[in-house]
Amino acid sequence: MPREGKKPPSSQALALLYLRSKRDWSQKELAGRLGWADDKQVSRYERGGRELSRKTLETAAEVLGYPPEAVEALLFIGHWIEPGGLEEPPLPEPLSPEVRRSIDRSCLTLAWSFLDGWRAELVRAVTRVKVEMSRRQAQDLWARLKSATRQDRREAVANLPEFQSWALAELVCHESEKAAAHKVETALELADLALYIAGRIPGEERWRSRVEGYCWAYLANARRVANDFVGADKAFARAWELWKAGAAVVPGILAEWRLLEREASLRRAQHRFPEALDLFEKAKVASKGEPLATARILLNKEHIHEQTGDVQAALTTLREAAPIVEELGDIRLRFVLLFKMVNNLCHLQRYGEAGVYLPQVRELVIQLGNEMDLIRVVWLSARVAVGEGRRGEAIADLEQVRQHFTARGLAYDAALASTMRPWLPWSLPSSIWRRSARLRCEIWPVQWVGFFRLKGLLGKLWQRSPFSWMPPSGKPPPSIWQPVSAELSGIVAEGSERHRPPGST
Repeated sequence: MPREGKKPPSSQALALLYLRSKRDWSQKELAGRLGWADDKQVSRYERGGRELSRKTLETAAEVLGYPPEAVEALLFIGHWIEPGGLEEPPLPEPLSPEVRRSIDRSCLTLAWSFLDGWRAELVRAVTRVKVEMSRRQAQDLWARLKSATRQDRREAVANLPEFQSWALAELVCHESEKAAAHKVETALELADLALYIAGRIPGEERWRSRVEGYCWAYLANARRVANDFVGADKAFARAWELWKAGAAVVPGILAEWRLLEREASLRRAQHRFPEALDLFEKAKVASKGEPLATARILLNKEHIHEQTGDVQAALTTLREAAPIVEELGDIRLRFVLLFKMVNNLCHLQRYGEAGVYLPQVRELVIQLGNEMDLIRVVWLSARVAVGEGRRGEAIADLEQVRQHFTARGLAYDAALASTMRPWLPWSLPSSIWRRSARLRCEIWPVQWVGFFRLKGLLGKLWQRSPFSWMPPSGKPPPSIWQPVSAELSGIVAEGSERHRPPGST
């Protein structure tokens, strides 16, 4: 209670006292900053000896470094701490002071709960807008860097602040992933550039650590595609170390599910299938049902089923992914989905169904304009042609594939295409097709000695099953394929176990 006969300080006066005390300024210091000659004027305002206007209070708050909203919040609180000035209609049953205080406390609690939630939502909304603006700007920045040389890119990042952007680092990571599908050297160069950008972004160290962790994961992915599994493992260890060091920053800007998905792809390539499936599940949970994440994860899981020979599970996974991919409308994802569908139907010797999807696959690959994807489709067309008995078309397709691989210096793939041609008149069992395709596409390629063993094996097969004594059915008896299948499996296992590319760490 105020002393009798003495006017209590107003809410404005108490607000001034609070703000000055928080800054730890003396009354004399504040008066000097405000340009008041009489340093006792601040004391008179705070004690209630002189009326303090709202305008004067806001001016003092600004000098103290507070926005007008701080004044508004303090006056609001004072209004509810001392609600005596509130006008109320006459009540037939007057409320006791205890009941009034209880009502005031409830109102204050509800108000602050609402304000806290609303403020957090506003922060999230503004952050989303700024993030999208940064990503749009990154597109423009990348358009300027894309055709530049490696040295020019680095000089731009080193000397121009606009290129020191987390969003540009993120975008270059994704460009590295796209490049990995057809040119691993470009993928490695871009991942390295993303790391170079990340090391120069402004802001807190924790945020920079988060971005660097994200970029290390894409460098690991590029190393995986380059068959440098040891280097990829080291890169992922560094990625998670940096990522976790920045865990306190605002979540959700950089997608953690992408790191989990990339590591799962490495474990799949290493044939550590249970670990890969577990990581894909973690990625699915981390994505919170994001359609793009779900589609990518399902397509990757299909690859594991296909590699382990569970073709029915692979088809089931593709059917689960199909509506999501269609809704997304992403051309590349549609191409991958339908390509995989045709491939698995060929494994099951359901060539008629595979042929239905093939025209769509061809149309999509033309839209994508990727040369390596196009040659893969030609190879796939040869598989369907074999199954449907179109020998001449299959031979022509495989010759085109062979020439393409030879021109690109891919001797192993070119030779394998050559060795497949003698099989064409007589559809091989699905298990042989799967294992030979797996041998060709394996992330750890078979050593050259393994390849020549394969070529010799197929030569022996050709000698053992000449067309002159083929049965009327046009297919040799199963007894011919059994030793071939066993030896082919051994070559695949040997290559996966022993081969590492030159220059691996």
